[in-house]
Amino acid sequence: MIACGGDDPVTDTQAEDGTTGDGDGDGDASDSGDGDGEVPDAGMKLPARRLSHFEYQNTLRDLFPHIEVPVFDMTADPSSEGFDNDGEALVPSGLLIEQYDNNARAIAKLATEDLPTLLGCDPAEGESCAQLFVDEFGRRAFRRPLTAAERADFMAFFLESPGSADMRVGAELTLQLFLQSPQFLYRLELPAEGEELPAAGEFAPLGEHEVASRMSYFLWSSMPDETLLAAADDGALSTPAQLEAQARRMLADDRAKDAFLHFHEQWFDLGRIDTVSKLPEHNFDDQMRASAKEESLRFIEHVIFDEDGTLDDLLTSNRTFVDERLAAIYGVAPPEPGVWAEVELDPTQRAGFMTQVAFLAGHGHPLNPSPVLRGVYSLKDVLCWPLGAPPPVAEAMMIPEAPDGQTNREAYEALTAADECQFCHEIINPVGFAFEHYDTLGAWRDQDNGNPVDASGHFQEAMFNGAPEMMSQLAQRSDVHRCVSKKWLRFAYGGGRVLLTPDILPQTEGSFADADFSITELMVAIVTHPRFSSYAAPN
Repeated sequence: MIACGGDDPVTDTQAEDGTTGDGDGDGDASDSGDGDGEVPDAGMKLPARRLSHFEYQNTLRDLFPHIEVPVFDMTADPSSEGFDNDGEALVPSGLLIEQYDNNARAIAKLATEDLPTLLGCDPAEGESCAQLFVDEFGRRAFRRPLTAAERADFMAFFLESPGSADMRVGAELTLQLFLQSPQFLYRLELPAEGEELPAAGEFAPLGEHEVASRMSYFLWSSMPDETLLAAADDGALSTPAQLEAQARRMLADDRAKDAFLHFHEQWFDLGRIDTVSKLPEHNFDDQMRASAKEESLRFIEHVIFDEDGTLDDLLTSNRTFVDERLAAIYGVAPPEPGVWAEVELDPTQRAGFMTQVAFLAGHGHPLNPSPVLRGVYSLKDVLCWPLGAPPPVAEAMMIPEAPDGQTNREAYEALTAADECQFCHEIINPVGFAFEHYDTLGAWRDQDNGNPVDASGHFQEAMFNGAPEMMSQLAQRSDVHRCVSKKWLRFAYGGGRVLLTPDILPQTEGSFADADFSITELMVAIVTHPRFSSYAAPN
């Protein structure tokens, strides 16, 4: 039960206890914070996984480097456990299929404006040029060489009228067919050629092109490049050393930033800042929303890619980036208009992404900060602590406005004092109260309604006074390390069923610890784990 006291957005909060119906099959025990519970249906997965819109857009960008690919407006992908790439949730609708058709037509028209570049040969060569295009483009679009039957079918389609008389028209129509094919829109993950289907709950090696796609969509959120495809062609993705070498090469590529930032944008729940409301006098307009989100993304990129940072850095670093508007909230000297500056904030006031404006303002109400929203996020998304849905009465209760002489903390304590609320709020409130030094915009405050701020809190045996102290303690907790490992596994495999693989979570967490909680080393550990290159047979 999340916000028994009735904070407004609690209805969009999903628990890590499997009660949200996302289809992962993760029961209460497995997601309860210790990850050691017994769960049925171990190993079940879908062999076909639709590209998320983010992956689809990136794939089009890399598939057509010679054009400016439009950003398509598409019906929103569903979010499962906070991520948009869950294979079981990505079920296409009739509207989405229509949008794929429209997108394919638009891309094909743009791409054929420079026909020789698209085809990779002289259109005057006719059928031989068409064959080269089908083979080479098809290999890139399907992330593997075409089968003999596919090759014949696409060539026959290309050379039908009017393509038989007009290479541009033939290429345009064939592109539309490629871009609406299941082999392009889905990642089909089946055992390697010659491997028998394993028994239910057992594993078999994936084909190397399937491994290449799994790597690229994990590390880049996009298609494999030529180097990775060539490695798959040559059978050079079969050993941990080969996978590690490719992973490190890919992590050094700028495309890795896309996937990392997309993961953290979802994990940090940065989308909240786009819709949260503040009072008119706060001037919290679209420009401020954009600045708050940009700060967090710059911080993530700097920590992970510039500093080769760790989980501890994400949770506790007091360095961040400000423009002239954010500087006012943080109380630091503003840079020139339009300039971003790296700043070091007071370590007694700021520690990591959860003391930045995007998180604090995103988890605050128009009038007052919300210890419930901030506490729920800390428990659900940093500790993976199981929280169920709020009772119906919670949504009918008003967000408190502290009367004169009462603090925000006291108002929330009064609102959630009933026995039916305390079942949840005796856990939520003491965590959320650690953020009471920050107002609804995220600015620091020592006084609240004329009274000293009380930011003391606790979780289990841990006692802390203020968010920086809590963040320092969270960074050292094994349940936080396990939670972060769990979230990266879910993202890497496109769903939570991987967590049903015996021992994969403690093994991944152990590798994370061995690497001193380096985020990029966690990526390498996931890629080189035997499960990453295997097909799990459904039960």
